[in-house]
Amino acid sequence: MNVAKSRLLMRIFRKFADLIKDISVEECRTIFNTVNDFTEGEKATVRNEYPRAFENINKEA
Repeated sequence: MNVAKSRLLMRIFRKFADLIKDISVEECRTIFNTVNDFTEGEKATVRNEYPRAFENINKEA
């Protein structure tokens, strides 16, 4: 991949990240048309395995 394409991709990724970084989990699910199909047990397992990923977000995930 050439440098121009690489820079363009980085700008796109940065813009995308900026767009979704401050929205709630439910808003993100609405935007991407996804459903939460995790059981309560699966959610707890993920939260325990990756606690840093959940430090600054709401609990509706």
